[in-house]
Amino acid sequence: DSLSLDKKIFIKEGEKCWLVKIEDISIFEIEGNYTRVFFENNKPLIYKSLAQIEEKLPGDVFFRANRQQLININHVSKVVSWFNGKLKIEMNSGQEIEISRRQAYIFKDQLSF
Repeated sequence: DSLSLDKKIFIKEGEKCWLVKIEDISIFEIEGNYTRVFFENNKPLIYKSLAQIEEKLPGDVFFRANRQQLININHVSKVVSWFNGKLKIEMNSGQEIEISRRQAYIFKDQLSF
């Protein structure tokens, strides 16, 4: 059962806590046994796997770019063809993400007419 984009989730890292709208999260990124959550100027680590997170997110908005990263396509500012059939994505934050060749095919397929 996926969460809607306007749903808020509670994120806690150490003493800091946030209540974040799912649509405000741009990237989820694996870091060891944790997942880093990128939103506004924050990037706390949470103790959840990317697979656990991915199954709760709306699949039409969050895309698995590669093994390490799940991106919110509403935060993508630029898509560039990259070598070997890969794609390079630039996020609104300026962060660059590489989409693997297999995922690039799915990305194009999902986001085309």
